[in-house]
Amino acid sequence: MPIDVADPLPRVSESAAPLGYPMGWFWVADARELKPGTVRRSRLMDGDVVVYRTRSGLVRAVRPYCPHLGAHLGAGGTVAGENLVCPFHHFEFAPDGRCVDSPDGATIPVGLNHYELREQHGQVFVWQGPEGQSPTWELPEVADFGVAPIFGWSREIPTHAQELAENAADFRHLSVLHDVHMAEAEPCEADGPIFRVHTRSTGQGRVGLFESRQTIVMAGLGYTHIRFAIPRLGVVAHMWAMQTPIAPWRTHVYSVFAWESTGGAVSRVLAPVVARLASQAMTKVLSEDIPIWENKRYNPHPRLVAGESTLSRFRLWTRQFYPSE
Repeated sequence: MPIDVADPLPRVSESAAPLGYPMGWFWVADARELKPGTVRRSRLMDGDVVVYRTRSGLVRAVRPYCPHLGAHLGAGGTVAGENLVCPFHHFEFAPDGRCVDSPDGATIPVGLNHYELREQHGQVFVWQGPEGQSPTWELPEVADFGVAPIFGWSREIPTHAQELAENAADFRHLSVLHDVHMAEAEPCEADGPIFRVHTRSTGQGRVGLFESRQTIVMAGLGYTHIRFAIPRLGVVAHMWAMQTPIAPWRTHVYSVFAWESTGGAVSRVLAPVVARLASQAMTKVLSEDIPIWENKRYNPHPRLVAGESTLSRFRLWTRQFYPSE
């Protein structure tokens, strides 16, 4: 689906950005939009990624420029069977990156550079790390609950991916800015590249007062999964928020929502309603935060107060994603 972009955002020079690009898994495409034969051009950090699906259904992600004379493979490139075809001289590249054909049969000895790729829950992620380094960790597995995610929200925001992810650890601003009263149900957990937060909140609905519980799982700074459960109603909804750096201090956010199809008849009716309400609530929260992100300055040494231990642990956890700093 098209990205919802407001006015063009000012670029921040790399030298002025107080945080560099993190390593990890980052979203580049909605797999449901990659029909066989589709070629997509996606932004990642300071460049592009070309993502395509072959006629048999294989998904590949490659660096964008043809090794022959540098044509951009995402600007007019096509798929012929299993091969990606350069738009300039029609050199064809197989799924393993080798140049295998051209209109006159000539080939070049240099192939395409691939990204490590994972397709999970209808989304495509690529690994971004030090040059030549293989992935050092994997995205967390989430049980298949039988419902494909529905599109929720897409936006480019002039802030860093870490600032966006930090919202999940900043409970104080939720109550002050958004009137969302949330408290930790259990202490947060930092386990290598995974950070988990367990929260609970209460709300007033048509059926009276009810409690909801949220389990937030961050895998690096580009992937957040939130499980919303309302035990009284027997419903569970899910949200994935993917933060992809596309320039210094500029991030593309892509969120999708879904619900679990298990349970009784009542929960099956209520679950999609809860998922849509959750999507509306989260969209509202993100939209209200944008003016803050647009104008705030990253503080590497925050003066935290009582009750912000999760925020402190989050900051310590993020250091592993900047190995060169």
